Amino acid sequence: MSVRLVSVLCGVAVFSACADPVEEESRPWLPPDVPGAFDVGRTTLYFEDSRGKSLVADVWYPAAVVEGERLSVYQPTQYTGLSYQDAAVDLTYGPHPLVAFSHGYISIRFQSFYLMEHLASHGFVVVAPDHNFNTLFDLNPEMDVPMMLERPDDVRFTVDHILALADQPGRFQGALRGGHYAALGHSFGAVTSMQLGGGVVDWSGLTAHCAAGGGNGRVCEVLSEVSGYALESYGTTDSRVQTTVPMSPGLWYAFGQDGQGLESMADPFVLAGALDDVLDWEQEGRPAWEAMGGPKRLALFEDVGHYGFSFLCDALPDFRPECAGVVDGWADLPWVHRRSETLVMAHLGAAMYEDERYLPWLMPQDSELWEGVTIESVP
Repeated sequence: MSVRLVSVLCGVAVFSACADPVEEESRPWLPPDVPGAFDVGRTTLYFEDSRGKSLVADVWYPAAVVEGERLSVYQPTQYTGLSYQDAAVDLTYGPHPLVAFSHGYISIRFQSFYLMEHLASHGFVVVAPDHNFNTLFDLNPEMDVPMMLERPDDVRFTVDHILALADQPGRFQGALRGGHYAALGHSFGAVTSMQLGGGVVDWSGLTAHCAAGGGNGRVCEVLSEVSGYALESYGTTDSRVQTTVPMSPGLWYAFGQDGQGLESMADPFVLAGALDDVLDWEQEGRPAWEAMGGPKRLALFEDVGHYGFSFLCDALPDFRPECAGVVDGWADLPWVHRRSETLVMAHLGAAMYEDERYLPWLMPQDSELWEGVTIESVP
């Protein structure tokens, strides 16, 4: 009997299905390259964190969908995916592990909703905040310095908030398994996840690197303003991070000489495009990957640029050359999405569920599945 059918037969309560979940061992399992056994819900949280900062976050989760519920619209766009708006959480098989996502520079919390929905269909709860003044709809470059400093705490306090919701009556009561989570991010969000996952920033080293003519232009531009902030009041590493998944990463030089501050990251799995022209793979991505300590994994996508792990080329088809897709020699974006969601799901399934059935999808191999992707694994 499917999870969907069981959820309906349980009788859907106001906030969650099945008051008496069955044993964890009976959770349904499907390969990571197909949608999971759960329907997907999505809701948006509006809250004030302990800093007094107002945040908006989306949450995707295994859902108990009933007839008549509507698909979620990613407003203010008109995009819909597989998720149902504000559906009840499915607790038929007990609580679910947590993933936290950080979006890229000038992006949005749902920039990779295809991936979030896939993870939720396989039994994960995924939470993603907007980073204020750095989204597609509220960009303010004058706020770049506080935005950059506050990013890790945006994620940290969003995790605090949903964990608190799991301990009180409401939609997410009893929905989360343990207090650990996976830190996932894209581009500048990848750097945010690297900080949360154990990367130690070296501000003096970054300043010296920029002074020598290296480094990302925008980051180096604003460094002179950083000295005016009490850096010790901003959080970085979060000991609750169980594994780290940076997509299209860079800025290794922000973590000390040769990126040595990345050696302590928690179980990293890097996804990157070999043709990334924003955070160049050879100059930005590869040095970051090489600086990370093991065990670690890498999936390097051929013919893929910086935005392949997002929906931005769908939303803004002319804003980057890579958005032209196969007609200009770039990878087919739906193919990139399917491969990346498979790999991330396999990694999280192996890391957070400790389920060896996911490992074949993470092994270097010559099968048709991995044509166009190079997999590396370092113990």
